[in-house]
Amino acid sequence: MEKTEKVKKVKKVKKTSKAKSATKKKTLKEIKEQRAKEAIEAFKAQKETIGTEEERKEIVNRLKRIIGSMNGVKKMIEDGYPCDQILIQFSAIDRATKSLANYVVLKHMTNYVVDEIKNGNIEQPLKNVVDYFKRFE
Repeated sequence: MEKTEKVKKVKKVKKTSKAKSATKKKTLKEIKEQRAKEAIEAFKAQKETIGTEEERKEIVNRLKRIIGSMNGVKKMIEDGYPCDQILIQFSAIDRATKSLANYVVLKHMTNYVVDEIKNGNIEQPLKNVVDYFKRFE
């Protein structure tokens, strides 16, 4: 066998292995994407959504107000407002955020937890509620 034929064979093998590798990577990527989708679906199925459509709209509206307040504080800082005025706004934002978090916990308790307890599942919902309150200490 001539040297050029050997080189051609080696190059052909390399091209073939690269093509197989690319196909394998694509397949692995597709598998990872599928697993991610399945994990998201399993998570969604496991967790209850927040209340009714009306309750979700209320939460979104309150979030928009909090975001508007944060943007206002950003503008105050950029415009050189005194620290005491900025801190007052931060305090208001903090209270609004905590109030909204409490509202979400309340809705979760009145919808999901009560239903679970009615169905005889007591331990896990109560553990979840305790965990929620620990987060807000």
